[in-house]
Amino acid sequence: MLCKLFYMINRIKYIFNYLLIFLVINCASQAIPSGGPEDISGPIIKSVHPENKSSTLFGKDKIQIVFNELLDGKLSSKLVRFHPDVKCNVYVKNNRLFIEPINEWPLNSSIEVTIGRELKDWLGNNINQSIQLIYNMQFSLYNSIEGRIYNSDKIIQLGLYEWPVNFDEDLPYKFVQSNSEGRYKFLYVPHGKYIIFATESNDFNPKINIRNANYGMSSSKYISIIDQDKVQNIFIDKPLVKETIDEIVCVNSNYYKFYISNLGSDSEVVDYFLDKNVTAGDTINFFINRTNERENYIIKVQDYIVPNVIDTIPPQIVSTYINHDSILVEFSEPIFKESFVVYNAKSKDQISNFKFINSNIVSIGKDSINSIKIYKENVKDLFNNHMLDSVKIITIPLNEDDDYIFSSTIKGIINSDDKQRLVVQAANIGSKKTYSAFNVGDSFSINNVEPGHYIVWAYSMDGIVDSVRYFSGTIIPYKPSSKFIFCKDTIEVRKNWDVGGVILDFKEE
Repeated sequence: MLCKLFYMINRIKYIFNYLLIFLVINCASQAIPSGGPEDISGPIIKSVHPENKSSTLFGKDKIQIVFNELLDGKLSSKLVRFHPDVKCNVYVKNNRLFIEPINEWPLNSSIEVTIGRELKDWLGNNINQSIQLIYNMQFSLYNSIEGRIYNSDKIIQLGLYEWPVNFDEDLPYKFVQSNSEGRYKFLYVPHGKYIIFATESNDFNPKINIRNANYGMSSSKYISIIDQDKVQNIFIDKPLVKETIDEIVCVNSNYYKFYISNLGSDSEVVDYFLDKNVTAGDTINFFINRTNERENYIIKVQDYIVPNVIDTIPPQIVSTYINHDSILVEFSEPIFKESFVVYNAKSKDQISNFKFINSNIVSIGKDSINSIKIYKENVKDLFNNHMLDSVKIITIPLNEDDDYIFSSTIKGIINSDDKQRLVVQAANIGSKKTYSAFNVGDSFSINNVEPGHYIVWAYSMDGIVDSVRYFSGTIIPYKPSSKFIFCKDTIEVRKNWDVGGVILDFKEE
């Protein structure tokens, strides 16, 4: 009896342990096992159904793209774009992306599908480049436009527009993003003429992007696709910011101060003088001419009512600047030119060698003068307020030895079919200091360069406002960006050592 009891107890323990092991095994996590290298790569396409390029979409055919790993099911509304515009449902199941038309696919045109880099795997890794598919191909000849993105390490949104373009109305014919290596490629481009607009902004809208985000444009009037692929590199530059007026201060009925600012900058005070007499209560319009680095524009202020202001503030000297041949004296407001007199502080003689740069800045010739003297009674504003200081003496410092100038030079040649004037720049990678020169025929020489490693590039001199600055293009009116080329290698400059043989080849662009 006792033996049977022990047998039963052992049997129960055996069954209990067996059930326990079974439960542990079956209740264990079924997730992807941990360990191994970290997944930092985006999903890769394994197959596309129907097959890209060679297939036709009918009715409500569904496009299925199979990837090598699980996808993030949270999809951006701008993830997939179609040309022509087709309303579709886009959704994810495990490692598959499905695209299904709400109505039916059009049969009278090509159907182009572009999937943006917002598509991610379940760990949040983006795909490495835009996906471009085409069905129902209407043309037998297609080409591509590709290039490299310069001066930005962000994902760039690029729109391809048919030429001629109206940015007020036209939408991009095709849309892609730069890949993880800073390159882009428009596939399946029919023969025709095109331009490219590119931006760092996630919301693609050229009229807004060009004022608020770093952007770039193609450098040709148009890119002509006839029978071969084209290369068009894009330089990303700062936005064309237009300033705004934060405040208007009326000093008197003919003199105003405008506090002008743009995005991310402090206000600049701009003096504005009317060329006609007005009185308190009059309604006037202001037109302020301004420039940014690439364009001229006008800020308008309309229907401004002149307040009743009595000007009792005296003028004062706010700054002096001494250069090689003159002294610039800036007053806080316009001064009465006919009463202005300046003296040599040593000899007490009047100085006749001066001129007004504008109504509140006067340039005084240095000649052999060591110091100048300006008296209160000779400085008054337009409302007869005299300078507050009874006398102002400005001393001219002795010339100091010039800073040491490095004798190193970067020399090279430029291969270009154009005869246009070019700017050649060397940018120090460490100090960020930039040296500029101009081509002389097919050669260039950048002198007095300090030691260091440099990026050398050249671009055509197209700037309207500043001809030496790179011109990144405008859309209204449309004007393409400057053509440019970068030296393939960085250049090392040593002290008192000339570097020659640098080649900038526009023909290889």
